[in-house]
Amino acid sequence: MSIDLKKINKIHFTGIGGIGMSALARMFLDQNKKVSGSDKVLTDLTDRLSKEGAKIFPEESSRNIDDKLETLIYSPAIPDDHTEVVMARKKKIPTLSYPETLGLISRDYFTIAVSGTHGKTTTTAMISHILKKCGYDPTVIVGSLLKGESEGSNYVSGKSGYFVVEACEYKRSFLHLRPEVLVVTNIAEDHLDYYKDLNDIQNAFSELVSFLPEDGALVVPINDDNIKPILGRSKSKIIDSRSICLKKGELPIFGEHNRKNAESAIAVAVFLGIEEKKAKGSFVDFCGT
Repeated sequence: MSIDLKKINKIHFTGIGGIGMSALARMFLDQNKKVSGSDKVLTDLTDRLSKEGAKIFPEESSRNIDDKLETLIYSPAIPDDHTEVVMARKKKIPTLSYPETLGLISRDYFTIAVSGTHGKTTTTAMISHILKKCGYDPTVIVGSLLKGESEGSNYVSGKSGYFVVEACEYKRSFLHLRPEVLVVTNIAEDHLDYYKDLNDIQNAFSELVSFLPEDGALVVPINDDNIKPILGRSKSKIIDSRSICLKKGELPIFGEHNRKNAESAIAVAVFLGIEEKKAKGSFVDFCGT
């Protein structure tokens, strides 16, 4: 089923309280769409959505599915037999998973996707911070709450054609995305309730890499043994994130892992045409997530 999100005006979110789902709901509210949603647990995120104009139901129920709904978006945690999903399909209302929705959105932007077993959220926030500081004004969906200028937000509304998003490997969700730039921070054995082993995980990353266009970029630590097997699928430019060197004091947050994340973010910025010195300088007031 083909869905044009630009033409959809009334959307319901099943599991709206999740960090990614709530960010997506905020994105559609920002586009002046009518948003409703439900969740088993109401939080500060759902309270904020309510204040921003979303209709929040305090329980998940088939009664929440209005005949006038044009799309239902559901969290990856929602099973196929969930009462709201079943009712939407019974009423012939199109349904999309959260990863499918992100995939559709990514096709309308120059998408910078950040993947990896660890460091996705911080690296996404760092790329967002650099681009904002350097005038690129991206739209951002991040899997945590930001600090600093975008305090308490998991969504940044941008006016440019750039979209920065986390790319989650669980259940191969990230394969719905079509990025122009892909960051892979690292690959390790994780989500073994779904993947068979490390090789199975690497195969999923390899498939994502294969979607990159020839004029795109793959940003990775190329000498990482777990990364090397995925490089052969890239048609795009491969950039070694370790070619960037951050000196002590150039990053206001501590930790070797944060330095590596920052090097990946700077490598992306340089690929987009930002001077390395300027990208590094933008970290002066970076607060993390």
